[in-house]
Amino acid sequence: MVNFPPESVATFAGIRKKVLQLADTLQELGNSKESTKLKYILSKLIISGSTYDKGKIPYQDFDLLIKLRNNIIHCKPVELTKEPPKFLTDLQSRKLVGEFIAGVDSSWLSQVCTRQTARWACNTASNMILDIRKSIESAPIQNKPIQSMLNAISKGYEPV
Repeated sequence: MVNFPPESVATFAGIRKKVLQLADTLQELGNSKESTKLKYILSKLIISGSTYDKGKIPYQDFDLLIKLRNNIIHCKPVELTKEPPKFLTDLQSRKLVGEFIAGVDSSWLSQVCTRQTARWACNTASNMILDIRKSIESAPIQNKPIQSMLNAISKGYEPV
């Protein structure tokens, strides 16, 4: 039997406690009815100790994807003579949708129903999962069984 110094045992106990707290918190987040965006932000903070840089990819794409999703799910009528919704101009600037022409009988919804937009949306979701996986792999608290499981689960999330 190996005898570990008391400080090593205390360190291990502290790490074990943090891993259990992390698992419990992530499970509560998964079960909650909070927004998907909040779940990702808190998960990143809990796992890595830092939040997403809101001015960079993958967060910018993810934020735009959530806005697109919310506008589709909670669709409100838009007058054809008005400017396009802000999220649509953001998609246009990335060349993901066609041009919005005021007064033309075309809805923004028809403009986002393209293969290009669908590919971007899938890649955005994949990139967020891969970013969480990367955060777990480089987390200050190492938990090999959890990391191996998440590595296996996230294998199919490579960009298309």
